[in-house]
Amino acid sequence: VDDLWGNHIDPMNIDPTWRDVFPKNDVLGGYIGDGHPLCEDLPEKMFLKKGAVYRFLGTSKLSELGGQDPPEFETRDDVEILTLDGNSALKGLLCNEQEGVCKYANSVTVGTNLECKGAECRVDTVRVVDVGGRFYEYVRPSCVEQAFYNGAKKISQKERHWPAVCANPSLPVALGACCLSNKHE
Repeated sequence: VDDLWGNHIDPMNIDPTWRDVFPKNDVLGGYIGDGHPLCEDLPEKMFLKKGAVYRFLGTSKLSELGGQDPPEFETRDDVEILTLDGNSALKGLLCNEQEGVCKYANSVTVGTNLECKGAECRVDTVRVVDVGGRFYEYVRPSCVEQAFYNGAKKISQKERHWPAVCANPSLPVALGACCLSNKHE
């Protein structure tokens, strides 16, 4: 049934990363996502705000919700995960230390706004954080990204012109290709 060119019984190859990014109508004449805030309108450092949710990943640092990380990210040295400072309020909450040992919960919701410490203050958002060799994934709240927006920027991998994508500079996310290779610059 399968050959070099795919499945001949059901030739519709579904890959969520290939979806078109344009708005979809709902059954009531509006759009899917109506009623949700715009992603660019979410508060700064939302990952430290009351209501922020973290999922326990255990010893794997691969994001499960924020996109499809290639498996090699698990072992590559140039893939950096935010390591929380020892005096971080977020680390204290996620570690939930009892008798000198972290008691990791499967899901943690931030109860009050937290102050940033160290590296947390230098980032706009996080996907995965390191809490003593165990990892939590930040679950970004539901929000809507517009298909068209002002001030779009064309971005592509360093020294490559294809593939390029349009990026919204108002969002707190960027591709690794936007960053300098020297992390100290």
